[in-house]
Amino acid sequence: MKRITALILSVFLGAAFLTACSGGHSCYQVKRPNGQYVCLQECKPIVEYQGSSFSIKGTNIPIPTTGLTVNLGDTAWNKTLLQTAASASQIMDIQRVSRCERLSILATTMTNQEEYEKLLKNMYESEEKLNQLALLITMNNPAAVVNWVNAYSKEVPPGEVSRALNDPDLAKAEAAVRSMNHQVYVPKDTKVRSLDSLF
Repeated sequence: MKRITALILSVFLGAAFLTACSGGHSCYQVKRPNGQYVCLQECKPIVEYQGSSFSIKGTNIPIPTTGLTVNLGDTAWNKTLLQTAASASQIMDIQRVSRCERLSILATTMTNQEEYEKLLKNMYESEEKLNQLALLITMNNPAAVVNWVNAYSKEVPPGEVSRALNDPDLAKAEAAVRSMNHQVYVPKDTKVRSLDSLF
């Protein structure tokens, strides 16, 4: 009886620990062709763009509709910089969600582990880059945001977005670009840099 109680308690505590450590990501289990189970994230955007502001995981950033600057805390931010960051982050998030959606399909059909892991790595790198941008804006550091934009995105005319993005699901990104009235910055295929390199 003590063994059964100990086993039930350890299973319960293990499940509670895994739930607490999941970081808020909700996921579902999928069995892969090789018999391995994987936990796939629900594919939800983490960047919201409203025209006069955008938010990354709840960090709200206003974009002025008039004037050249907006004050965030005690720092004046250039309107163009915030628009550029909004453009790059929104398209990067669209790519991240697209990769997430492809992962859920590929997880059940793909037998090539390397391709699966590359797609998963790219998705998590995009999320890490977006987390860095939110942190740099929260830290009120416009110069670091300029470095983030330069490190992770490139400027392209709106008509050439489809050639600039190497992603099979471009319709969402192109629709987002059409809704913007400023220069477009699309993500570059670069690895995540250390935060120190952006300061």
